[in-house]
Amino acid sequence: MRSRLITGSVLLVLLLAVVSNCRQKSAPTTPEAANPGDASAAINQGTANASTASSSPNETGIPHSTQRAGTVRRPNATKNTRPDPIVVSLTATDPAAQINVRSQPSQTSDAIGYGTVGESVTLGHTETDADGYTWYQVTFQQDDLVGWVREDLLVLPPTTPMAESQETSAPTADRPAPSDTLKTSLDETCGSQQAIEAYYQTPSNSIYICKVRNQRTYLSQETGTEQVITTQDVEALGGGYIITNGNFEYRLDSGNFVVVRFDDSGQQEEVLRESIVYTERY
Repeated sequence: MRSRLITGSVLLVLLLAVVSNCRQKSAPTTPEAANPGDASAAINQGTANASTASSSPNETGIPHSTQRAGTVRRPNATKNTRPDPIVVSLTATDPAAQINVRSQPSQTSDAIGYGTVGESVTLGHTETDADGYTWYQVTFQQDDLVGWVREDLLVLPPTTPMAESQETSAPTADRPAPSDTLKTSLDETCGSQQAIEAYYQTPSNSIYICKVRNQRTYLSQETGTEQVITTQDVEALGGGYIITNGNFEYRLDSGNFVVVRFDDSGQQEEVLRESIVYTERY
């Protein structure tokens, strides 16, 4: 009986030893693989290394990752090419003279101030009056007075550009085409393009001055209407025009279009004032 118990105990010990040995063979031999967080860190580390390698500069100093086919470099910003203002000084034969600054480019227009010899002004538009004199619209640097001064009273550079002359003073682009109604009136009154002496465009009016056999005619049309105003009572004055139409007087110059109405007593009332946005002289 005792021998049987001993034999059974030995067999049980051997069986337990075999089972334990099998469990040890099936367990993982690499502890790191059993930790998913460590595996993720290893993958991230590999990705970081690959990224560092791809962005290393080549011999041009540009990272490889930025060299893509078809890449276009952004051009430099457009520079402002507007010409600088032209500053000149007033002059006269008498150093103590007071030089008149007039409201219009004409010796008969009102003097709105005066300048002194050597005073600096900035040049603007130019106009030629009925007597053939050229006038410059000038701005005084000290007090911003704006008016007209005759060219012989200015110390002009030898190559002074007529930067904003009557023909090119408009800030807009090309002259808009007249409406069909206005074109018909122009054809009937002026006859040809060669008869057109001047054109003005305001925000709401298209204006033409024609000259046929020394007779000037004024034609205008307000935007959005079919009516064309026509009159032959036109006087050229100081580079502009004075037009009479019944009780109304239209005043045109390089800067403004003004309509004045006269009542029976001769009193005048300004009913319209618009800036000239485009003009051409022929």
